[in-house]
Amino acid sequence: MQTRMIAGVARLVLAASVFVGMTTAQAQSTDRTDEYRAEIASIEHFNEVQREADMPVMDIPTYEAWLKTKQEAEAIAVVSSDASAAPSGPTKQERMRQWLNEGIHATGKRPSSLQDVHNERRDRLWAMSAHLLKAREAEMAEARAWVKQAGLAEYGKTEDGVVMGLVGLQDGLPRYNITYNVVAADTISVDELWPGGSSGLSITGSNTLMGIWDGGDVLTNHTEFVAGATTRMTDKDGISPLPIDWHPTAVAGTMAAGGSVSSAKGMAFKAAVWAYDWYYDLDIEMNSAYANDVRVSNHSYGQQAGWGTITLTGPIVTNCWWGDLAISGAESHYFGRYDSYCTNVDAIAYGNPRSLTVWAAGNDRDDSAPPAGSQYVTFTNGTPIWSTASRPHDYAKSGYDTITDRGLAKNVLTIGAVYKIVGGYGGTGTVNMSAFSGWGPTDDGRIKPDVAAAGVGLFTPVRHPGLPSATNYYTTNAVGTSFSSPSAAGAVGLLVDLRTRLAPQHPFLSSTLKGLLIHTADEAASIGPDYRTGWGLVNADKAANLVQGDHDTGGKQFIKEVTLVNGDYIEFAVTATGGVPLKVTIGWPDPAGAAQPLQLNPTNLVLVNDLDLRVVSASGTTNLPWILNPASPSNSATKGDNYRDNVEQVVVTNATASEQFIVRVTHKGTLVDDTGQPASQDLSIVLSGIVPETRSELAIVEADFSSGSELILWPSVVGQNYRVQTAVDLLEQVWTNTSAEISATKTNTAWESGITPDGELQFYRLIETN
Repeated sequence: MQTRMIAGVARLVLAASVFVGMTTAQAQSTDRTDEYRAEIASIEHFNEVQREADMPVMDIPTYEAWLKTKQEAEAIAVVSSDASAAPSGPTKQERMRQWLNEGIHATGKRPSSLQDVHNERRDRLWAMSAHLLKAREAEMAEARAWVKQAGLAEYGKTEDGVVMGLVGLQDGLPRYNITYNVVAADTISVDELWPGGSSGLSITGSNTLMGIWDGGDVLTNHTEFVAGATTRMTDKDGISPLPIDWHPTAVAGTMAAGGSVSSAKGMAFKAAVWAYDWYYDLDIEMNSAYANDVRVSNHSYGQQAGWGTITLTGPIVTNCWWGDLAISGAESHYFGRYDSYCTNVDAIAYGNPRSLTVWAAGNDRDDSAPPAGSQYVTFTNGTPIWSTASRPHDYAKSGYDTITDRGLAKNVLTIGAVYKIVGGYGGTGTVNMSAFSGWGPTDDGRIKPDVAAAGVGLFTPVRHPGLPSATNYYTTNAVGTSFSSPSAAGAVGLLVDLRTRLAPQHPFLSSTLKGLLIHTADEAASIGPDYRTGWGLVNADKAANLVQGDHDTGGKQFIKEVTLVNGDYIEFAVTATGGVPLKVTIGWPDPAGAAQPLQLNPTNLVLVNDLDLRVVSASGTTNLPWILNPASPSNSATKGDNYRDNVEQVVVTNATASEQFIVRVTHKGTLVDDTGQPASQDLSIVLSGIVPETRSELAIVEADFSSGSELILWPSVVGQNYRVQTAVDLLEQVWTNTSAEISATKTNTAWESGITPDGELQFYRLIETN
């Protein structure tokens, strides 16, 4: 792991060191030149090592200065050990302990590192994946037997090219995935990031590995994916039961087509892509891909709800109302419900916190009932039946509550679809919502979709339906959230590429990537979030420039990744630039919630760890985050306590230049992990409209060893991770991690060992680990 060390700490701590076995007579000795020479020899050797590494060196004090500081420290030690000395006001130890941070701990409260905690969670996820795989195989065998007995087919394709495939049996009913097509770059400002774009960043995706799961195989040798003698598109799971199809090829092209035909250029046009079909996505494949550095994946499919189709043996495609009459005949219970599929994808995202899952919002909002009197298939108590009874259109609730399946999960980035904007965004009046894109809220009132992107009339490579060997065929009218989703995924791929260029050993958390797109989104429908376009229209240009700006000003200025320990809180000051809103967005990978009850519109909250963002002005005014009211989904956003979402945003629209604010993040209840045990919580903070902070040099500024423990204090940067290290001999330069990895939550940090010093001379230093 790349670290940054601080030289000079040994001198500072030596000056305050307490030799526990030293007597008062020793402290009063006037001739200590031998002791002085020994320490100076160690410091000089240390400086030699530092110079070779091009690191700062320590000042060498004169004998008089060294003796003075040594005697002062020893005198303090004697006074502090005198029980009769009654302190007035807070003691030094009390002042230091107000900044205590116990650091990151793994299972069993073992001092650890962030990577160790992530590895533990991934190990548990692998165990869950093995269980899911075994359960999936049993479930699929049962599902195949069920549909065979019912006279239904396992696979199907509608006249307009929608692919269907049986993927399981849930709550007694067969579940089919369908692709989210209906019969770009300019819109979401991706083109500004490419070579020649106005940003000057020249990002291509060449350092990014992306994943795609879809309904069939990608035509991997399409001209748009071939680079020289190889292809950037790799089929990772072999030949699919579903054929090579135009839909996965078109989705992959939207993400990463090379631009052989310029108008078909994908968002991350030089990225490598691993391609899979959808059959074992949640069971093992996504976990495996994420473990192998797939940083973003796209999923332009989902399960049917309300009006759709089903394939009978024959094959005959007929209308179907996807719901259960025993639960409700007036509305499909699948809309808005956080089910076991959502639980599983949230568990995968939580266990792989540096890979972002992007999911299409679906196209159910314009689905209509067939003409009165038409026959269709539906279900009652898990039994398929034919019916001619009247059922409402899917958009009966003014279009709201029309998202289903994994697009409802907390930790994914769910994408809605709007029309292309030629020439780019020009205000809310230039954003036109598509007729089909699914709208929220979720049944527990969370904001979905998260953001929107172009999903109508895209030009992209496809497989020719009549000429399967053709490798240079395109469509001019790819339509659906199937294509807005890979547009956004490709934009995320460019952010991954930029981060890899700037800090290759420290990839962003998925919550940071998600937070960047939400924070920088252009207003699409109204001020603040809404249940139609979420937080707005993706603006990849703004997001990338925020990443670059953060790097150029020293890092962790506008983008902070913090590990919040249970019982702690985050607090730091910011100064407004003025002229633009001061905006703060937080997001976190939340442990998977329990699946909601099998009923219509359950309102059980699925948020596990509830964090709270507040921005407080110098006058004491507390600015609250945006909230929406699911009972009145068309209403504009207001301000209040958000207890539903794992994303919160505060905007101070009228912040003036040089105005001071405190950013504070607290939590309700107990923070837990995927096992339900108390744990730390990863958190991303994105800021804009603030002046970059001035930072102190990394140094230990106070140390105390007189209270039966080692206590050290230093000025810290929120989001910076540190470790305290010790050595007993600077000549040997053997440094040992003494503390757990500490993620700074405030602008001062203190560490305490809880161990009585043993009297041996020790040197202390800090290292930065992220």
